[in-house]
Amino acid sequence: MLSQIVLTTLAPRLINSLIAGLVIIVSAIALYLLFFKKPEDSRERKRIKYRIIYIAILIFLLVLIRIWIEGFTHLFTMLSLIAAGLVVTNKENIMNISGWLIINWRDVFAEGDFIQIQQYTGYVDTIKLLSFKLFETNALDDPIATGKTIKIPNGLVITNPVTLLTANTNLILNKTDYPIKAGSDPSHLAEKAQTLLQDILTTHYAGDARFSKDALQRKNRVLAKLIDLKPNVDIAPLTDKEHIATLKITFYSFPKDAKYLKQVLLKKLFKISGTL
Repeated sequence: MLSQIVLTTLAPRLINSLIAGLVIIVSAIALYLLFFKKPEDSRERKRIKYRIIYIAILIFLLVLIRIWIEGFTHLFTMLSLIAAGLVVTNKENIMNISGWLIINWRDVFAEGDFIQIQQYTGYVDTIKLLSFKLFETNALDDPIATGKTIKIPNGLVITNPVTLLTANTNLILNKTDYPIKAGSDPSHLAEKAQTLLQDILTTHYAGDARFSKDALQRKNRVLAKLIDLKPNVDIAPLTDKEHIATLKITFYSFPKDAKYLKQVLLKKLFKISGTL
């Protein structure tokens, strides 16, 4: 009697579930192979792979519900009540899982990216279901590891802005001040500083196609209009007895190069003006 009930009720649903699962897996693999050859960027391929997996899982769950829902309405009612209780008691875990889905689905950041969220700055090492691991650095413009490893809950990305600075592709605006001693010519030093900085940038990024207007336009035309790769030096008054003005120096660079370029410029300016 029991075996007959199993054969007539459970067996067909199990067989249909297995068939549906195989069809979805084969379809997902075929879809992934179709898109795998197109993106050259490994990050883009990884993003496509995760999205296909998520969609396949969602479709499979919907198919399972369609297959098993008939005759088990009371069971699903009970499960929905249990699920509601679990949501209330595991709010933080639900937020972290939701954050994990947002990170991967919306491509907020990936492993190896250089990011800032709240007061935390560093390189993303791994992204897990409930948290991601960050190798902390000093600052956005000084990406030197502090030796600290931070585990950050994924839920933070839901309510906090994330600053993404992939060191190999994103440019950062650098600002530095240089006080001018009384008796110096501010206009002359400003012109000299701008010429020196332009020469430093040209030499440092010689042969690097990423540091160019064309590269910016290929990446984002709107962003290219907002970024001027030419350095700028302005003169601001200073109410210090020993110094008469300050050079306000701004220039773009990749994050990993910012500190080095500032040091090179300041050393050259020091030789010219004889003071900091």
